[in-house]
Amino acid sequence: MLSQPCASCSMRCCTHFTIPVSVFDIGRICAKLKCPATEFCRLVPAESIEQAPHANVFLFGEDGAMRVMALVLKKKPDNSCTFFRGMQGCSIHGFHPMACRAYPFVFGGEGGLKKNRHFVCPRDWKKNEYDAKGVANVLDGMEREIEAHDKIIRKWNAKLAKKEKGNRVEKAFFAFLQSEINVGL
Repeated sequence: MLSQPCASCSMRCCTHFTIPVSVFDIGRICAKLKCPATEFCRLVPAESIEQAPHANVFLFGEDGAMRVMALVLKKKPDNSCTFFRGMQGCSIHGFHPMACRAYPFVFGGEGGLKKNRHFVCPRDWKKNEYDAKGVANVLDGMEREIEAHDKIIRKWNAKLAKKEKGNRVEKAFFAFLQSEINVGL
């Protein structure tokens, strides 16, 4: 039985998708790698991310126009996740984002698990191939983290988004994000 459903699959879906991250995912990665979020995370237009469960980030340009953005892991030139290392797999396995840990499962009816039909997972997972309780725990944790993440992002959107404009806005957002991480996420 697999504790991480993707461990035995060779499709490496992280080479095909943009991976959304929460403030908590970023905090864990920053702590382990001892680097700022800008080393591995970026903002992209929210409409380019399907099924992202996290709150969107508002950024305003010099013209006052609002851009709606999503936090994601950076990609390498070959379009794979910045942490994907070919045959070695994920270089941050063990503290990788919750979205990766739960993929491709969601809660179904009655609290059971089901494969998310929106994901292009090549495997037809059988119940004895993965740790259902472990995946359910990850999904529970992800839901709690998303709720707390959304509060932090709403704080930025409500109080700080309009204060910075143009070229400084992303730098200001990542400084805000780093301060939130440093105060005990």
